[in-house]
Amino acid sequence: MIDSALKTIRENNMFDKGDKVIVAVSGGPDSIALLHVLYKLKEKLDISLYVAHINHGLRGIESDTDEEYVRMFCESLNIEFISKRVDINQISKLKNISSESAGREVRYEFFEEVMKKFSAQKVAIAHNANDQAETILMRIMRGTGMDGLIGIRPVRDNIFVRPLINNTRDDIEEYCLKNNINPRIDKTNLQAIYSRNKVRLQLIPYIQENFNKDIIQVLNRLSYTIKVDNDYLEVVSKEKYKKYCDINKEKVIISKEAFLEHESIITRI
Repeated sequence: MIDSALKTIRENNMFDKGDKVIVAVSGGPDSIALLHVLYKLKEKLDISLYVAHINHGLRGIESDTDEEYVRMFCESLNIEFISKRVDINQISKLKNISSESAGREVRYEFFEEVMKKFSAQKVAIAHNANDQAETILMRIMRGTGMDGLIGIRPVRDNIFVRPLINNTRDDIEEYCLKNNINPRIDKTNLQAIYSRNKVRLQLIPYIQENFNKDIIQVLNRLSYTIKVDNDYLEVVSKEKYKKYCDINKEKVIISKEAFLEHESIITRI
């Protein structure tokens, strides 16, 4: 899996030499494997690592045990560790949003804090091929467009990177087993109580059993194909935008010639 992750890193130009990288680690198999892989590659990539952990306070003593586990794991690798405790349920109620949305907001705010603290350039997140497949299926059901079918990008804003995006959950679990890593298991991930969990635990297994056992790989290929085409359309659209649009403080002028372009270009303009 190290070779696969390295290939993904290089193909997507995830790191520059000397980068300080914040690794988001929950303590589960995905993030622990990510940290271990980056630790093995840090000299080759010439990067330094720091770990950020959010204690969401959703599972009582288990959440505290997760935090302590990650702290000890970082100590064993001599990696600096920083954590933050939050009450996600309270934030969710105050903002009138789901606990999933609240958790995401808190995480990205924390990443920004930690990046400033360590003057870091990148944040590494442990999304994998299964996450990608789940995301695409969820977006299809919501009626997404082309951009949504790309799913989770390997690199976003040249800050957030996902070195394991091409590795399946099976790859990750096998890596942990081979390296005698005993990650924490969040039992809520095994309960069909959230939309994503239902897709993960019910829909994908049903598709694998009744339609296509390789649905994870198929959806990831779809994501890549859509990304290639969408990136080309974006490049063309930006050229047309510059050609046909004139913007100043008072108004935007779009030349009538723009509306002779293909509809896919017009909507992007």
